[in-house]
Order: sequence, then structure tokens, then C-alpha cells
Amino acid sequence: MKKLYTLVLGLIFMSFNLYSVEYNLFTAGEGNKFLQDNFNLKGWELFQINSSWYPGDSTIIFDFANGRSSYWFYTFVPINNNTNPKSWSFILTKINEQFTPLDFGVEDDEFVLDYAKLPQNWMDSDLLPMTVQANSNLGQFIMEHFEKLVEFNALLTPKYITEETYPDGMWWLSAQVNGYNEPAYCIFESTTLEKVECLVPEVNSASNPGRVDFKIFPSPAKDFIFIEKYAENAEINMFNALGESLYSIQTNGNSSPIKIYIHNYPEGLYFIKSGQMVKPFIINR
Repeated sequence: MKKLYTLVLGLIFMSFNLYSVEYNLFTAGEGNKFLQDNFNLKGWELFQINSSWYPGDSTIIFDFANGRSSYWFYTFVPINNNTNPKSWSFILTKINEQFTPLDFGVEDDEFVLDYAKLPQNWMDSDLLPMTVQANSNLGQFIMEHFEKLVEFNALLTPKYITEETYPDGMWWLSAQVNGYNEPAYCIFESTTLEKVECLVPEVNSASNPGRVDFKIFPSPAKDFIFIEKYAENAEINMFNALGESLYSIQTNGNSSPIKIYIHNYPEGLYFIKSGQMVKPFIINR
């Protein structure tokens, strides 16, 4: 079913590419509000929200810095779903500042019976970046392996009924990277964003001689940052949360702190790469 939705989504984007369009980014909560306001969802409740991003596809975008995506996939279930399990699904995009929903309609769906109810007071996706930054190394792992990233998923979901160790509702973030058999992931409680569980391969291992533990300060920063204790004769690169290179400089044996002016960049999460080492910092004014 997931492959079918992905194919449909691809066809939607291909059709829009025939015209002059701009794909706008929005949070999971903003899209949910649009659906609640524009469809007769009385008697239905939210079951899941998902967004998947595949590097190389310029039409599907996930903004890691702000927790926004160019599309979200929504599933609703009847409030009393036990006797006749059904689901109602939508793919929602935003084109030229206008929400564009694709309604899959209502269908029988026994799959939903295996899950608990999703709490109504879940936190929106724009709060995820700071949560990931503060409580895990998932963002750092993604940036270190950005060129090998195959797929990234952000999923708001209730727990399996039989799963006792997980909260009723969760934000589940995962990244599949070439060379790793299993995806890296972090799970956060949906109403508090407290970390539940993370499984992320160790990053910036000191045992790797190709890595030098440089420092970035201040962070959060406003107008500039300093970088010190970086690798000799290495190139220093600055990236935004989409992996786009914004600035680079060659150290050429210099050992003095390097000052980078950032006043022209918007607030959000950024990364500095020196040699084989990647570290995040935040612009906040």
C-alpha cells in the first residue's frame, strides 16, 4: 500500500511539473487543520500522519530545520471503530500557497484494530527539530551520511495495543542510509516530546583517526560563529538542514579560530563539516 501511495504522489507531482508551480512547505498540524475545516470529518478521529522524503526528488522536500514537508499523508478512523473498522486517507500538498488534497475515500481497514487511539493533544512537527537536536544524535548522523541517505520518514502514530513499553502516541523519525542494514531512528512521546528510545549508530567516533573534535561557539548564535581546534589543511563547510552547502573555506594549515558571519541566514538548524567530522549549531535571534 505504501508503494501505491508513493506512486500516486509521484504522478501528482509530475502533473504539476507541466505548469509553473511552487511547492510550499507546511507542518503536520497545519495540514490537519485544513482537512478538519474542509472535509466532513465529524465522527472521525486522526489515526496517523506520515511524510517520507527521498533525496534526489526535488518535488518532495522535508525541511529538517523547521519540521515542514511538501506533503503529508493523513489517515482517519471512525471514533467508534471496533465493530466495523474503516479508514479514510488523504495526501495533502500545498501548491502556490493553496492546499491541494487527494481524497482516497473510505475503505475497510482491519489494520487499524491493532493500534491504540492517538492522543488529541499531540505536538506539531515544527517542534521536532529542536527536540532531536537536544536529545539525540539522529540529526548529526543524517548530516554525516547525507550523500548516502536513501529515505527519511516522519511518522505520528499510536502504539500497537500489545506494546506496553511505548506511550499511546509517538513521533517516530527514521533514516535509512546505504551501508547500514537497519534504519537509524528516534521515538518521542507525542504529547510531551520526551525521548522514548533512540537507535542511532555512533557518530564522530574518537577511534577514527580521520576525525578531529573541533568546537563551534556560540550556539545558539545570532550574527557570527567561531570554529576552533579544527583539522589542519582541511576544508570547512557549512550546510543548512536540507544538506545545501552555504559556505566553505580551506584552512591551509591555519590554527587560529575561524569567524563565519551568519547574519544573512534565517533562524534554524545548521551544520559545520571539517574533515570527517560534522557538528550542528543553531541560529536564533
